[in-house]
Amino acid sequence: MRARTMSSNHASSGEKLSRPRILFYIFLTDEKALEKLRVNAIPLSVQKPEKGYPLIFRDLLPSLRLIGIDAFPHNNLLYFMFGNNQKSIINDLRITLDRFYTNSKDALTYTWRTPSLEELIPYDNPSHFVITRSLLYSYFKRTWRNKSRIILLRRSMVREGLRVYLTCEDAASSSKYNYRICTGLRILFEVTPKHRGYLWFDITTQAFKENEIDRETKPLSHREMKTLGKILSINLYDKYLREARMNPRDRAEKINDLLKNYLNIDNVISINGYIYDPLGDRFEEIILKFKKLHDIS
Repeated sequence: MRARTMSSNHASSGEKLSRPRILFYIFLTDEKALEKLRVNAIPLSVQKPEKGYPLIFRDLLPSLRLIGIDAFPHNNLLYFMFGNNQKSIINDLRITLDRFYTNSKDALTYTWRTPSLEELIPYDNPSHFVITRSLLYSYFKRTWRNKSRIILLRRSMVREGLRVYLTCEDAASSSKYNYRICTGLRILFEVTPKHRGYLWFDITTQAFKENEIDRETKPLSHREMKTLGKILSINLYDKYLREARMNPRDRAEKINDLLKNYLNIDNVISINGYIYDPLGDRFEEIILKFKKLHDIS
């Protein structure tokens, strides 16, 4: 089984991808840009997955992002890329892992060692695709954290894309909660047979309880919105629909507005990271550039 890909009549160089019709904005890399991706890794295994895995990594990965490291655990390895090339970041990584190991209550098996270099082949290896996608989504969470609200959804919804909420408005309130309708971008990463990376952008709109924003949660369902609307004597569901159901032109204009005015993205999305080469005792820069489709020759 190969990594899931998409097809589109807009794909260049004869590539055909099957994509959801609702996705409007497309950014892509050059051919073979993702033929191989080098990252760092260290052993980090979970002894009691049913108890330790969700709690440990729910806290560990955001803590690593705070010190400038994008990481993802898979098959007893922690894969990661650095956000800068200062030697001190390796020590920061060790301190963070030591702390979480100490607090893991024997759920982890971990001994610090110098990070190794690993090669990911995201198109041909489904596991490598998942790791690559997770590292890219982590990069967006880290670099956009001051500009957006990242709503963390259930693991089963990850394949539907990363949701980045950029604007919120009050919709209703009760004695305990404020209810807000948030609009932002849904980003979906894919890899083509020619080892191109694709980023697809669409609008996403959801209603949330105010105290659920910025932590792990799920959006209010349509039924919950309708029920709350009756309790609060306000048509919360209709307010949600007005934001969620845009015609194609308005939808495209909204995506463009959010990209430009909230994330400072015009025609290029640049992913800049570093990996550590233990043999040369030096950092190497990794740059992935996604260009807006109509700017690709």
